[in-house]
Amino acid sequence: MAVSVWPASLPQCFLLGTTNEAIGDGRIVSSMDVGPAKLRRRSSAMPGALSGRFRFTRAQLAVARDFLEVTLLGGVLPFRFPAQSKDGTVLVRLKEMPNWMRETGQTYSCELTLEVLP
Repeated sequence: MAVSVWPASLPQCFLLGTTNEAIGDGRIVSSMDVGPAKLRRRSSAMPGALSGRFRFTRAQLAVARDFLEVTLLGGVLPFRFPAQSKDGTVLVRLKEMPNWMRETGQTYSCELTLEVLP
């Protein structure tokens, strides 16, 4: 099965000042009897974090809901999403189901929390 891609008709970048990114932490810390703790890599295949907020029109919100509910089978399938701090796309899945709030008669603020897959 082919991996779906974030729809081109939706915004490709989070709103300025709302993007949060983190590298996956694959380290393990072991206490020692004496001296500093031992720190080593547990895994190099740790998921990262990516979240932010979009502003959608009513039509864009309908596209986003259809993408999440139908294309991603209720949000369980991974998809390609525009990378926010580098070129290209990243493979992600929803960490939490998105929520949205009506801002005006025709615009909605939507919060998206993603897990960046290795």
